[in-house]
Amino acid sequence: MSNKKSQDEHGQELRQLLKQRKTVDVPKEVREKSLKAFQQGLKDGRNDQIKEQKRQKLRQQVVGGLATVTAAAVAGLLLFQSNFLTENILNWDEPVPIEETDPVDLQDIDVNEEVLDWLMDRPSTNSEDLTNMRHWRFINNELSVPLPVGWTLDEEEDNGIFTLKIAGSNTEELTLIMFPEGVERDAFDLQLEKLMSNWSYTEATIIPNRLLTGEYNYTMGPMTFYENIFAFNTDTAALYGFIDEDTGRVRELYLSTLFGMPMIYTADYPIDYPEVWNQSWLIFSKMTVNEFFTVRGREGEIHPDYQLPVKKMIMKTENGQYKEMEIDLLVLEEIGFTSYMPTGSQIDTKEHETFVEWRFTHPSVSENSFFALGKLKDSFPLEKRKEVLFEAFGIEEDNYKETGMNPNMYYYENSSYYDPYAEDDTNEDVKQIDGFFEFFEQDGTWYFIHEHVVYESINDRKPFEIETFLRYMEWH
Repeated sequence: MSNKKSQDEHGQELRQLLKQRKTVDVPKEVREKSLKAFQQGLKDGRNDQIKEQKRQKLRQQVVGGLATVTAAAVAGLLLFQSNFLTENILNWDEPVPIEETDPVDLQDIDVNEEVLDWLMDRPSTNSEDLTNMRHWRFINNELSVPLPVGWTLDEEEDNGIFTLKIAGSNTEELTLIMFPEGVERDAFDLQLEKLMSNWSYTEATIIPNRLLTGEYNYTMGPMTFYENIFAFNTDTAALYGFIDEDTGRVRELYLSTLFGMPMIYTADYPIDYPEVWNQSWLIFSKMTVNEFFTVRGREGEIHPDYQLPVKKMIMKTENGQYKEMEIDLLVLEEIGFTSYMPTGSQIDTKEHETFVEWRFTHPSVSENSFFALGKLKDSFPLEKRKEVLFEAFGIEEDNYKETGMNPNMYYYENSSYYDPYAEDDTNEDVKQIDGFFEFFEQDGTWYFIHEHVVYESINDRKPFEIETFLRYMEWH
Protein backbone atom coordinates (compact mmCIF):
# COMPACT_ATOMS: atom_id res chain seq x y z
CA MET A 1 0.00 0.00 0.00
CA SER A 2 2.80 2.41 0.91
CA ASN A 3 4.55 1.72 -2.38
CA LYS A 4 1.46 2.58 -4.43
CA LYS A 5 1.02 5.77 -2.44
CA SER A 6 4.57 6.73 -3.26
CA GLN A 7 4.00 6.11 -6.93
CA ASP A 8 0.85 8.22 -6.93
CA GLU A 9 2.66 11.04 -5.20
CA HIS A 10 5.47 10.94 -7.75
CA GLY A 11 2.89 10.81 -10.54
CA GLN A 12 1.24 13.97 -9.25
CA GLU A 13 4.64 15.61 -8.99
CA LEU A 14 5.47 14.72 -12.59
CA ARG A 15 2.15 15.99 -13.88
CA GLN A 16 2.75 19.31 -12.16
CA LEU A 17 6.25 19.52 -13.58
CA LEU A 18 5.01 18.73 -17.09
CA LYS A 19 2.56 21.62 -16.93
CA GLN A 20 5.34 23.98 -15.88
CA ARG A 21 7.94 22.69 -18.35
CA LYS A 22 7.61 25.61 -20.75
CA THR A 23 8.32 28.20 -18.07
CA VAL A 24 10.28 26.36 -15.35
CA ASP A 25 13.72 24.80 -15.71
CA VAL A 26 13.25 21.61 -13.69
CA PRO A 27 16.41 19.99 -12.28
CA LYS A 28 17.29 16.93 -14.34
CA GLU A 29 17.58 14.59 -11.35
CA VAL A 30 14.11 15.55 -10.12
CA ARG A 31 12.59 14.95 -13.53
CA GLU A 32 14.31 11.59 -13.94
CA LYS A 33 13.19 10.43 -10.50
CA SER A 34 9.60 11.55 -11.04
CA LEU A 35 9.28 10.19 -14.55
CA LYS A 36 10.74 6.85 -13.55
CA ALA A 37 8.26 6.46 -10.71
CA PHE A 38 5.34 7.52 -12.89
CA GLN A 39 6.34 5.09 -15.61
CA GLN A 40 6.65 2.28 -13.12
CA GLY A 41 3.14 2.86 -11.90
CA LEU A 42 1.76 2.54 -15.46
CA LYS A 43 3.92 -0.33 -16.63
CA ASP A 44 2.87 -2.74 -13.88
CA GLY A 45 6.09 -4.61 -14.23
CA ARG A 46 5.76 -5.16 -17.97
CA ASN A 47 9.38 -4.61 -18.95
CA ASP A 48 12.01 -7.26 -18.67
CA GLN A 49 15.45 -6.06 -17.51
CA ILE A 50 17.37 -7.48 -20.46
CA LYS A 51 14.83 -6.14 -22.91
CA GLU A 52 15.11 -2.72 -21.30
CA GLN A 53 18.89 -2.76 -21.60
CA LYS A 54 18.64 -3.48 -25.32
CA ARG A 55 16.08 -0.73 -25.71
CA GLN A 56 18.28 1.77 -23.89
CA LYS A 57 21.25 0.88 -26.08
CA LEU A 58 19.20 1.45 -29.22
CA ARG A 59 17.83 4.70 -27.87
CA GLN A 60 21.28 5.96 -26.98
CA GLN A 61 22.51 5.19 -30.48
CA VAL A 62 19.57 6.73 -32.26
CA VAL A 63 18.63 9.62 -30.01
CA GLY A 64 22.24 10.49 -29.29
CA GLY A 65 22.83 11.08 -32.95
CA LEU A 66 19.72 13.23 -33.20
CA ALA A 67 20.21 15.44 -30.20
CA THR A 68 20.50 18.54 -32.40
CA VAL A 69 17.88 17.55 -34.96
CA THR A 70 15.09 20.09 -35.19
CA ALA A 71 11.54 19.57 -36.28
CA ALA A 72 12.23 21.57 -39.41
CA ALA A 73 15.00 19.19 -40.41
CA VAL A 74 12.87 16.13 -39.84
CA ALA A 75 9.89 17.58 -41.67
CA GLY A 76 12.24 18.51 -44.45
CA LEU A 77 12.69 14.83 -45.24
CA LEU A 78 9.11 14.54 -46.43
CA LEU A 79 9.14 15.09 -50.19
CA PHE A 80 5.81 14.27 -51.76
CA GLN A 81 5.25 13.14 -55.34
CA SER A 82 3.62 16.48 -56.04
CA ASN A 83 7.09 18.02 -55.73
CA PHE A 84 6.46 20.16 -52.72
CA LEU A 85 8.56 19.97 -49.61
CA THR A 86 6.90 19.99 -46.20
CA GLU A 87 9.89 21.79 -44.78
CA ASN A 88 7.77 24.25 -42.84
CA ILE A 89 4.53 22.36 -42.88
CA LEU A 90 2.74 24.56 -40.36
CA ASN A 91 4.49 27.81 -41.17
CA TRP A 92 1.85 29.34 -43.45
CA ASP A 93 2.16 32.88 -44.75
CA GLU A 94 -1.60 33.28 -44.36
CA PRO A 95 -2.90 30.45 -42.15
CA VAL A 96 -6.54 29.55 -42.51
CA PRO A 97 -8.30 30.36 -39.22
CA ILE A 98 -10.01 27.32 -37.72
CA GLU A 99 -10.22 28.15 -34.02
CA GLU A 100 -9.27 31.01 -31.76
CA THR A 101 -6.45 28.89 -30.24
CA ASP A 102 -2.91 28.93 -31.60
CA PRO A 103 -2.09 25.90 -33.74
CA VAL A 104 0.61 23.48 -32.71
CA ASP A 105 3.88 24.50 -34.35
CA LEU A 106 5.98 21.48 -35.19
CA GLN A 107 9.01 23.75 -35.53
CA ASP A 108 9.07 24.08 -31.75
CA ILE A 109 9.36 20.34 -31.13
CA ASP A 110 12.68 18.54 -30.65
CA VAL A 111 13.75 15.13 -29.37
CA ASN A 112 12.74 14.77 -25.71
CA GLU A 113 14.42 11.62 -24.44
CA GLU A 114 12.36 11.30 -21.27
CA VAL A 115 9.01 11.63 -23.02
CA LEU A 116 10.24 9.45 -25.86
CA ASP A 117 11.20 6.69 -23.44
CA TRP A 118 7.75 6.80 -21.87
CA LEU A 119 5.81 6.92 -25.14
CA MET A 120 7.70 3.97 -26.64
CA ASP A 121 7.02 1.69 -23.68
CA ARG A 122 4.09 -0.37 -25.00
CA PRO A 123 2.80 -3.87 -24.31
CA SER A 124 3.15 -6.57 -26.93
CA THR A 125 0.27 -8.00 -28.92
CA ASN A 126 0.08 -11.77 -29.19
CA SER A 127 -1.31 -13.84 -32.03
CA GLU A 128 -4.53 -14.50 -30.13
CA ASP A 129 -5.19 -10.77 -29.88
CA LEU A 130 -4.70 -10.43 -33.62
CA THR A 131 -6.94 -13.40 -34.37
CA ASN A 132 -9.78 -11.73 -32.46
CA MET A 133 -9.45 -8.51 -34.43
CA ARG A 134 -11.63 -7.68 -37.41
CA HIS A 135 -10.16 -6.42 -40.69
CA TRP A 136 -11.87 -3.32 -42.04
CA ARG A 137 -11.52 -2.58 -45.76
CA PHE A 138 -11.22 0.81 -47.43
CA ILE A 139 -10.23 2.52 -50.72
CA ASN A 140 -12.47 0.36 -52.88
CA ASN A 141 -11.70 -2.67 -50.69
CA GLU A 142 -8.07 -2.62 -51.81
CA LEU A 143 -6.59 -2.05 -48.33
CA SER A 144 -7.59 -3.25 -44.88
CA VAL A 145 -6.49 -2.76 -41.27
CA PRO A 146 -7.06 -4.85 -38.12
CA LEU A 147 -9.09 -3.29 -35.31
CA PRO A 148 -10.12 -4.65 -31.90
CA VAL A 149 -13.64 -5.86 -31.29
CA GLY A 150 -15.95 -2.93 -30.64
CA TRP A 151 -13.93 -0.46 -32.71
CA THR A 152 -15.43 1.11 -35.82
CA LEU A 153 -14.10 2.61 -39.06
CA ASP A 154 -15.82 5.22 -41.20
CA GLU A 155 -14.49 6.17 -44.63
CA GLU A 156 -15.09 9.39 -46.54
CA GLU A 157 -13.91 10.43 -50.01
CA ASP A 158 -13.84 13.97 -51.32
CA ASN A 159 -12.10 14.92 -54.57
CA GLY A 160 -9.75 12.00 -54.33
CA ILE A 161 -8.90 12.55 -50.66
CA PHE A 162 -9.72 9.50 -48.53
CA THR A 163 -10.32 10.04 -44.81
CA LEU A 164 -10.58 7.19 -42.33
CA LYS A 165 -12.02 7.89 -38.89
CA ILE A 166 -11.47 5.10 -36.38
CA ALA A 167 -13.27 5.14 -33.05
CA GLY A 168 -12.23 2.88 -30.19
CA SER A 169 -14.33 1.50 -27.37
CA ASN A 170 -12.58 3.64 -24.75
CA THR A 171 -12.54 7.15 -26.33
CA GLU A 172 -9.68 6.33 -28.73
CA GLU A 173 -9.76 8.41 -31.91
CA LEU A 174 -7.55 7.65 -34.92
CA THR A 175 -7.57 9.47 -38.26
CA LEU A 176 -5.80 8.55 -41.50
CA ILE A 177 -5.97 10.92 -44.48
CA MET A 178 -4.58 9.82 -47.86
CA PHE A 179 -4.16 12.32 -50.66
CA PRO A 180 -4.01 11.71 -54.41
CA GLU A 181 -0.68 12.12 -56.16
CA GLY A 182 -0.03 15.70 -57.16
CA VAL A 183 -2.11 17.08 -54.30
CA GLU A 184 -1.74 20.84 -53.85
CA ARG A 185 0.17 21.88 -50.78
CA ASP A 186 -2.65 24.11 -49.59
CA ALA A 187 -5.02 21.13 -49.47
CA PHE A 188 -2.54 19.12 -47.42
CA ASP A 189 -1.80 21.99 -45.03
CA LEU A 190 -5.48 22.75 -44.55
CA GLN A 191 -6.26 19.16 -43.52
CA LEU A 192 -3.31 19.10 -41.14
CA GLU A 193 -4.36 22.35 -39.52
CA LYS A 194 -7.92 21.11 -39.09
CA LEU A 195 -6.72 17.96 -37.39
CA MET A 196 -4.45 19.79 -34.98
CA SER A 197 -6.48 22.95 -34.40
CA ASN A 198 -7.77 21.74 -31.02
CA TRP A 199 -4.58 20.02 -29.93
CA SER A 200 -2.74 21.08 -26.82
CA TYR A 201 0.15 19.44 -25.05
CA THR A 202 2.31 19.72 -21.99
CA GLU A 203 5.14 17.67 -23.49
CA ALA A 204 6.09 16.65 -27.02
CA THR A 205 8.90 14.92 -28.85
CA ILE A 206 10.13 14.00 -32.27
CA ILE A 207 10.08 10.22 -32.70
CA PRO A 208 13.23 9.18 -34.60
CA ASN A 209 12.31 6.85 -37.44
CA ARG A 210 14.90 4.21 -36.64
CA LEU A 211 13.89 4.18 -33.00
CA LEU A 212 10.25 3.52 -33.91
CA THR A 213 11.11 0.49 -36.05
CA GLY A 214 13.53 -0.78 -33.42
CA GLU A 215 10.96 -0.50 -30.64
CA TYR A 216 8.47 -2.39 -32.79
CA ASN A 217 10.94 -5.27 -33.17
CA TYR A 218 11.59 -5.45 -29.44
CA THR A 219 7.93 -5.19 -28.50
CA MET A 220 6.08 -7.02 -31.26
CA GLY A 221 8.66 -9.39 -32.72
CA PRO A 222 8.35 -10.72 -36.30
CA MET A 223 4.71 -9.79 -36.77
CA THR A 224 4.96 -7.38 -39.67
CA PHE A 225 3.86 -7.78 -43.29
CA TYR A 226 6.51 -5.33 -44.47
CA GLU A 227 10.24 -5.51 -44.98
CA ASN A 228 10.68 -2.05 -43.47
CA ILE A 229 8.25 -2.83 -40.61
CA PHE A 230 5.53 -0.35 -41.59
CA ALA A 231 3.47 0.21 -44.73
CA PHE A 232 4.29 3.91 -44.83
CA ASN A 233 7.66 5.17 -46.03
CA THR A 234 9.80 5.05 -42.89
CA ASP A 235 12.78 6.67 -44.62
CA THR A 236 11.00 9.97 -45.23
CA ALA A 237 8.47 9.97 -42.38
CA ALA A 238 8.20 12.80 -39.85
CA LEU A 239 6.90 11.37 -36.56
CA TYR A 240 5.80 13.15 -33.38
CA GLY A 241 4.44 12.20 -29.96
CA PHE A 242 2.50 14.39 -27.53
CA ILE A 243 1.43 14.20 -23.89
CA ASP A 244 -1.43 16.36 -22.63
CA GLU A 245 -1.63 15.97 -18.87
CA ASP A 246 -4.42 18.55 -18.65
CA THR A 247 -6.82 16.36 -20.63
CA GLY A 248 -5.22 12.98 -19.89
CA ARG A 249 -4.41 12.17 -23.50
CA VAL A 250 -1.50 10.76 -25.52
CA ARG A 251 -1.33 11.71 -29.19
CA GLU A 252 0.73 10.76 -32.22
CA LEU A 253 1.29 12.43 -35.58
CA TYR A 254 2.81 10.62 -38.58
CA LEU A 255 3.53 12.47 -41.84
CA SER A 256 4.72 10.30 -44.70
CA THR A 257 3.62 8.57 -47.90
CA LEU A 258 1.54 5.39 -47.98
CA PHE A 259 1.95 3.39 -51.21
CA GLY A 260 2.84 6.66 -52.92
CA MET A 261 -0.04 8.62 -51.41
CA PRO A 262 0.84 11.57 -49.15
CA MET A 263 -0.67 10.80 -45.76
CA ILE A 264 -1.46 12.34 -42.40
CA TYR A 265 -2.08 10.01 -39.48
CA THR A 266 -3.12 11.05 -35.98
CA ALA A 267 -3.89 8.97 -32.91
CA ASP A 268 -5.52 10.14 -29.70
CA TYR A 269 -5.40 7.69 -26.77
CA PRO A 270 -6.25 7.79 -23.06
CA ILE A 271 -3.05 8.38 -21.13
CA ASP A 272 -3.98 5.79 -18.49
CA TYR A 273 -4.67 2.98 -20.99
CA PRO A 274 -1.30 2.15 -22.64
CA GLU A 275 -2.57 -1.27 -23.67
CA VAL A 276 -4.12 0.30 -26.78
CA TRP A 277 -1.25 2.56 -27.81
CA ASN A 278 0.30 -0.06 -30.07
CA GLN A 279 -2.79 0.01 -32.28
CA SER A 280 -0.95 2.58 -34.39
CA TRP A 281 1.83 0.07 -34.96
CA LEU A 282 -0.62 -2.72 -35.81
CA ILE A 283 -2.48 -0.60 -38.34
CA PHE A 284 0.65 0.03 -40.38
CA SER A 285 2.47 -3.27 -39.83
CA LYS A 286 -0.54 -5.54 -40.46
CA MET A 287 -2.25 -3.50 -43.17
CA THR A 288 -3.22 -5.85 -46.01
CA VAL A 289 -3.02 -4.96 -49.68
CA ASN A 290 -4.83 -6.49 -52.61
CA GLU A 291 -2.56 -8.15 -55.13
CA PHE A 292 -1.59 -5.76 -57.94
CA PHE A 293 -2.35 -2.65 -55.90
CA THR A 294 -0.69 0.17 -57.85
CA VAL A 295 1.68 2.40 -55.92
CA ARG A 296 0.63 5.97 -56.62
CA GLY A 297 3.03 8.40 -58.23
CA ARG A 298 5.37 5.67 -59.52
CA GLU A 299 3.96 5.30 -63.01
CA GLY A 300 5.96 6.07 -66.14
CA GLU A 301 5.01 8.08 -69.20
CA ILE A 302 1.79 7.29 -71.04
CA HIS A 303 2.14 5.24 -74.22
CA PRO A 304 0.91 7.49 -77.06
CA ASP A 305 -1.02 4.75 -78.89
CA TYR A 306 -2.48 2.70 -76.04
CA GLN A 307 -2.81 5.39 -73.34
CA LEU A 308 -1.28 3.13 -70.71
CA PRO A 309 1.68 3.85 -68.38
CA VAL A 310 4.89 2.37 -69.76
CA LYS A 311 5.88 1.43 -66.18
CA LYS A 312 4.06 0.68 -62.93
CA MET A 313 4.99 -0.19 -59.38
CA ILE A 314 2.65 -2.75 -57.83
CA MET A 315 2.47 -4.59 -54.51
CA LYS A 316 3.10 -8.34 -54.46
CA THR A 317 3.47 -10.90 -51.70
CA GLU A 318 6.72 -12.79 -51.27
CA ASN A 319 7.53 -15.05 -48.32
CA GLY A 320 4.63 -13.67 -46.32
CA GLN A 321 5.54 -10.00 -46.84
CA TYR A 322 4.40 -7.28 -49.20
CA LYS A 323 7.03 -5.97 -51.57
CA GLU A 324 7.09 -3.54 -54.44
CA MET A 325 7.54 -4.95 -57.94
CA GLU A 326 8.19 -2.85 -61.02
CA ILE A 327 6.42 -3.93 -64.19
CA ASP A 328 6.80 -2.76 -67.79
CA LEU A 329 4.17 -2.38 -70.49
CA LEU A 330 4.24 -5.18 -73.08
CA VAL A 331 2.94 -4.34 -76.57
CA LEU A 332 2.38 -6.92 -79.31
CA GLU A 333 1.22 -4.67 -82.11
CA GLU A 334 0.78 -7.50 -84.62
CA ILE A 335 -2.18 -8.85 -82.64
CA GLY A 336 -3.34 -5.63 -80.92
CA PHE A 337 -2.40 -6.93 -77.46
CA THR A 338 -0.98 -5.35 -74.29
CA SER A 339 -0.12 -6.56 -70.82
CA TYR A 340 2.53 -5.99 -68.15
CA MET A 341 5.64 -7.98 -67.28
CA PRO A 342 8.20 -7.69 -64.46
CA THR A 343 11.02 -5.33 -65.37
CA GLY A 344 13.91 -7.29 -66.88
CA SER A 345 11.74 -9.84 -68.67
CA GLN A 346 12.93 -11.03 -72.07
CA ILE A 347 10.66 -11.83 -75.01
CA ASP A 348 11.51 -14.11 -77.92
CA THR A 349 9.25 -14.62 -80.94
CA LYS A 350 9.28 -18.18 -82.29
CA GLU A 351 7.69 -19.13 -85.57
CA HIS A 352 6.31 -22.69 -85.65
CA GLU A 353 4.71 -24.50 -88.56
CA THR A 354 1.14 -24.06 -87.36
CA PHE A 355 1.38 -21.38 -84.68
CA VAL A 356 3.39 -18.34 -83.52
CA GLU A 357 4.81 -18.24 -80.00
CA TRP A 358 5.91 -15.25 -77.90
CA ARG A 359 8.07 -16.72 -75.14
CA PHE A 360 8.83 -14.82 -71.93
CA THR A 361 11.75 -15.50 -69.58
CA HIS A 362 13.28 -13.70 -66.62
CA PRO A 363 16.73 -13.97 -64.95
CA SER A 364 15.19 -14.54 -61.51
CA VAL A 365 13.24 -17.62 -62.63
CA SER A 366 14.67 -21.13 -62.69
CA GLU A 367 16.68 -21.88 -65.79
CA ASN A 368 14.60 -23.27 -68.69
CA SER A 369 11.39 -22.07 -67.07
CA PHE A 370 9.18 -19.79 -69.13
CA PHE A 371 5.66 -19.02 -70.17
CA ALA A 372 4.31 -18.12 -73.58
CA LEU A 373 1.44 -16.62 -75.49
CA GLY A 374 0.66 -18.46 -78.74
CA LYS A 375 -1.49 -17.64 -81.75
CA LEU A 376 -2.80 -20.52 -83.86
CA LYS A 377 -2.56 -20.27 -87.63
CA ASP A 378 -5.43 -21.27 -89.90
CA SER A 379 -3.59 -24.53 -90.63
CA PHE A 380 -3.52 -25.58 -86.97
CA PRO A 381 -5.47 -28.86 -86.39
CA LEU A 382 -7.61 -27.71 -83.48
CA GLU A 383 -8.98 -31.20 -82.86
CA LYS A 384 -5.43 -32.41 -82.16
CA ARG A 385 -4.29 -29.38 -80.22
CA LYS A 386 -2.94 -31.29 -77.21
CA GLU A 387 -0.92 -33.69 -79.33
CA VAL A 388 0.51 -30.94 -81.53
CA LEU A 389 1.65 -28.74 -78.66
CA PHE A 390 3.01 -31.60 -76.55
CA GLU A 391 5.16 -32.64 -79.50
CA ALA A 392 6.22 -29.07 -80.33
CA PHE A 393 7.37 -28.40 -76.76
CA GLY A 394 8.86 -31.83 -76.09
CA ILE A 395 6.32 -32.91 -73.47
CA GLU A 396 5.92 -36.65 -73.05
CA GLU A 397 2.35 -37.88 -73.43
CA ASP A 398 2.70 -39.95 -70.26
CA ASN A 399 3.07 -36.74 -68.24
CA TYR A 400 -0.42 -35.51 -69.15
CA LYS A 401 -2.75 -35.29 -66.13
CA GLU A 402 -6.49 -35.30 -66.65
CA THR A 403 -8.18 -32.76 -64.36
CA GLY A 404 -11.75 -33.01 -65.64
CA MET A 405 -12.22 -29.27 -65.11
CA ASN A 406 -11.54 -26.97 -68.07
CA PRO A 407 -11.80 -28.83 -71.41
CA ASN A 408 -9.50 -26.21 -72.95
CA MET A 409 -6.73 -26.73 -70.36
CA TYR A 410 -4.11 -29.47 -70.48
CA TYR A 411 -1.97 -29.95 -67.39
CA TYR A 412 1.18 -32.02 -67.26
CA GLU A 413 3.86 -33.05 -64.78
CA ASN A 414 6.53 -35.73 -64.69
CA SER A 415 6.55 -38.52 -62.12
CA SER A 416 9.82 -37.48 -60.48
CA TYR A 417 9.76 -36.11 -56.99
CA TYR A 418 12.25 -35.06 -54.35
CA ASP A 419 12.93 -36.35 -50.89
CA PRO A 420 14.46 -33.40 -49.01
CA TYR A 421 15.65 -35.77 -46.28
CA ALA A 422 17.50 -38.18 -48.58
CA GLU A 423 21.04 -38.92 -47.37
CA ASP A 424 22.37 -40.22 -50.71
CA ASP A 425 22.60 -38.85 -54.22
CA THR A 426 19.31 -40.26 -55.49
CA ASN A 427 18.03 -36.73 -56.12
CA GLU A 428 21.05 -35.63 -58.12
CA ASP A 429 20.36 -34.63 -61.73
CA VAL A 430 16.61 -35.20 -61.29
CA LYS A 431 14.43 -32.36 -62.51
CA GLN A 432 10.82 -31.75 -61.62
CA ILE A 433 8.81 -30.41 -64.54
CA ASP A 434 5.23 -29.25 -64.69
CA GLY A 435 3.09 -26.84 -66.64
CA PHE A 436 -0.09 -26.37 -68.62
CA PHE A 437 -1.61 -25.22 -71.90
CA GLU A 438 -4.87 -23.29 -71.95
CA PHE A 439 -6.66 -22.48 -75.21
CA PHE A 440 -9.04 -19.55 -75.68
CA GLU A 441 -10.71 -17.73 -78.56
CA GLN A 442 -10.49 -13.98 -79.12
CA ASP A 443 -12.29 -12.21 -81.97
CA GLY A 444 -12.52 -15.42 -84.00
CA THR A 445 -8.85 -16.37 -83.53
CA TRP A 446 -7.56 -19.13 -81.26
CA TYR A 447 -4.70 -18.48 -78.81
CA PHE A 448 -3.07 -20.38 -75.97
CA ILE A 449 -1.23 -19.61 -72.74
CA HIS A 450 1.58 -21.98 -71.82
CA GLU A 451 3.49 -22.16 -68.54
CA HIS A 452 6.50 -24.47 -68.22
CA VAL A 453 8.39 -24.73 -64.92
CA VAL A 454 11.61 -26.63 -64.30
CA TYR A 455 13.11 -26.86 -60.84
CA GLU A 456 15.84 -29.00 -59.36
CA SER A 457 14.91 -29.26 -55.69
CA ILE A 458 11.83 -29.16 -53.50
CA ASN A 459 12.57 -25.54 -52.57
CA ASP A 460 13.83 -24.34 -55.96
CA ARG A 461 10.59 -23.55 -57.72
CA LYS A 462 10.35 -19.90 -58.66
CA PRO A 463 7.12 -19.53 -60.63
CA PHE A 464 7.14 -16.92 -63.33
CA GLU A 465 4.90 -13.90 -62.79
CA ILE A 466 2.24 -15.30 -65.04
CA GLU A 467 -0.46 -13.92 -62.74
CA THR A 468 0.74 -10.40 -63.56
CA PHE A 469 0.58 -11.14 -67.28
CA LEU A 470 -2.94 -12.57 -67.04
CA ARG A 471 -4.16 -9.80 -64.78
CA TYR A 472 -3.26 -7.05 -67.26
CA MET A 473 -4.11 -8.80 -70.55
CA GLU A 474 -5.97 -6.39 -72.84
CA TRP A 475 -7.01 -6.56 -76.50
CA HIS A 476 -7.24 -3.40 -78.57
